[in-house]
Amino acid sequence: MNASTGIYVRRWFWVIVSVVGILLGMGISQVVQVHEATAESHDDGLSELAAELEEIKARHRMLQAKWQSELLAQIVPTLTDESNKVKREFVDFLEEIGSPGTPALVAMLRDPNRRVREEAVEALGEIGEILAKNGQSTDTIRDALIASLNDSSRKVRTNAIGELSDIRATSTETFAALIGVLSDSSDSVRADAEDALIELGEGAAMTVAPMLSDALTNSQSPVTRGHIVDVLGGIGEELVDDGKSGDMVVKPLLEALRDTAEDVRRNAADELGEMRATSPDVRDALTRLLDDSSKAVRDAAKKAIRRIEGGK
Repeated sequence: MNASTGIYVRRWFWVIVSVVGILLGMGISQVVQVHEATAESHDDGLSELAAELEEIKARHRMLQAKWQSELLAQIVPTLTDESNKVKREFVDFLEEIGSPGTPALVAMLRDPNRRVREEAVEALGEIGEILAKNGQSTDTIRDALIASLNDSSRKVRTNAIGELSDIRATSTETFAALIGVLSDSSDSVRADAEDALIELGEGAAMTVAPMLSDALTNSQSPVTRGHIVDVLGGIGEELVDDGKSGDMVVKPLLEALRDTAEDVRRNAADELGEMRATSPDVRDALTRLLDDSSKAVRDAAKKAIRRIEGGK
């Protein structure tokens, strides 16, 4: 098929899509209109007719959304030969129509163009926020955003982290994925993952704290362990500031005070000081750290003790 033929076929495809959509909408709309007219002309049984009308409208919306989703997902492969500008405009269109555009946006996360993938992630996040506000499931969008955490583009990965935070995805799947991102090759991506884990973790501390503790124990990377300590401390600070107990993060932080890596021990001391953790175990552990081989760790322990004493 040559280029002109391809364009001709695509144009007719869009025409057919539009006509079918109009006919489908008109057909069901006419049924709705007939029932509305019937309901208005009969006082008897009005409530029954109104209930039936609402049921038909609901079926109409479900059918329309399903049809749109399937059709739009089929259109994505036809965009292969289109310019990146056209594909990005299609992403904007999908965001505007909302939930029915989700499957097509998920498919566009595999597009070769980085900008298209970036904008598809943002569009999914916008739709996800609306669904979350309406109490609807965001699982499909969450899973797509989690998959994008492995994208080759740093910007796509940071976008995905931000959108997961915005839709308030506090599932174990989200936490496991974000903890994994603490080992990302990019400093900025790791920092964004930290922020997202702290923001989401405060409201789900009972879920995420054990996961972070396990990751702290099992990670072979001192850089990753340092980030985990930062997250634990950040969640602990938020809990304490809200008048809640931060005990659930204190135990893994005490373990981190014995880490083989100097930076991890220093981070743990800093976080315990920021939390103003007042348990005797914390004071004893920090006091022992005053004899650490690292001056940076000793200084952090001294500072933490002063903060805790000042808090008292």
